[in-house]
Amino acid sequence: MKRYVLITLLVSGLLSGSLCSNCYSQEPAKGVPPIRAEKALQGLAKPEGAEQSPVVAQAVAQEPKTQSPALKADEGWSSKDVAALLSGIAGFLGAGVAALAIWSNGRTTRATTIQKANEAELAALDAKLDKFYGPYLQLSSTNRLIATELKSRQPEPEKMRILLILLDPEWRNKLSKGDSALVDEIVSIDETLLKLIQEASGLTSSSVQPYLGRAASHFRMMMLAHKAKLDNDPGRYASYVYPRQLDKVLELETDRIHRRMEAIRRAPMQLHPPPPELIIPDHLKLTPWPGGSVHMAGRER
Repeated sequence: MKRYVLITLLVSGLLSGSLCSNCYSQEPAKGVPPIRAEKALQGLAKPEGAEQSPVVAQAVAQEPKTQSPALKADEGWSSKDVAALLSGIAGFLGAGVAALAIWSNGRTTRATTIQKANEAELAALDAKLDKFYGPYLQLSSTNRLIATELKSRQPEPEKMRILLILLDPEWRNKLSKGDSALVDEIVSIDETLLKLIQEASGLTSSSVQPYLGRAASHFRMMMLAHKAKLDNDPGRYASYVYPRQLDKVLELETDRIHRRMEAIRRAPMQLHPPPPELIIPDHLKLTPWPGGSVHMAGRER
């Protein structure tokens, strides 16, 4: 704003100077400015009640009549005046347009930068959902349904944990053909989930990492137990049962991601503050490791 005021004052000063210079552009009498010559002759004029000498009267009569700048006030503007005025106005408008263009370009550049940053964040959030959270929750849900079917024909299915019962070779030998196939399918999905954690866990937040570590340990133990490479000692491997609270935590994180994406899509040109960290409820927190107990917050496989 200060720059605009200074430019306006400068243009006004230049225009005023140009007009005043045109007012005095008429050539004065040689050696004497017009106003001074006129006053001098008036001083030589005949005073009231006195005779005027013939020499003075002749000089006054022969002196050319000049006009002072004040007498030119009623004259119209010349073409030079109009040209100078239009030139000043054009320069002022040009400077204003240039300043407006710079200001508008700065706003556009900032808005474009914010929009691109939001688009990049949306792409990153989509990658998290598509490459990890979505596939993991889908496979884990499938595994849970198969495990529920397997447990339903076992005594005390609520207390049964597949990893610990799989350590018993007699139990495995007594399985029907169908139940044996279910165990094979559970272990196959465990291998896929372990691979998913190894390849895409970097897309997850730090709050989820400890849960994925527990799950990865469980999947490895399941593969070893399925190959009969572990001792039949349920107490020793009790800490490796699957942490069922993991799926709930992943659902909370997925909901948080969806809320963030919705906020960005509602205002794609707005700069958004960083999202809040995932808050895990107490009933979904992990027990200290190693605990040696199968009692953990939530249910286990």
